Amino acid sequence: MKRDMDLVRDMLKAIEDADGPLSLRDFELSGHTQESVYYHLRLLYDKGMIEGVLAEDDIGELRKARVDGLTWDGQDFLYAIADKKVWDKVKDAVAKSVGSASFEVIKQVAEVLIVSTIKAHMPGI
Repeated sequence: MKRDMDLVRDMLKAIEDADGPLSLRDFELSGHTQESVYYHLRLLYDKGMIEGVLAEDDIGELRKARVDGLTWDGQDFLYAIADKKVWDKVKDAVAKSVGSASFEVIKQVAEVLIVSTIKAHMPGI
């Protein structure tokens, strides 16, 4: 299955906006299959971006989940891509240059865009 960074962003935002722990049914995001949502939840967990518990059945399919929140790294990644303008520029830059990129590269591109935007609003820096 191919990684969908828009889905990753949507999931991170949903976790951040939640008032408490989330379960699998809380991730019914329109336009995405249940398998895709489960796959991306596993990616986020394995990457250390979310805290919680994921339970799989005997054949490795995700059956239960409790997502307690974002980790420090999850928060940092989300904050780097949370702004829609920054996110669109990041996706465009990656698509035009290399096609796809890792979490780290996407975060770095977003951070460069954010810093350059801030610098543009602060003459003399």
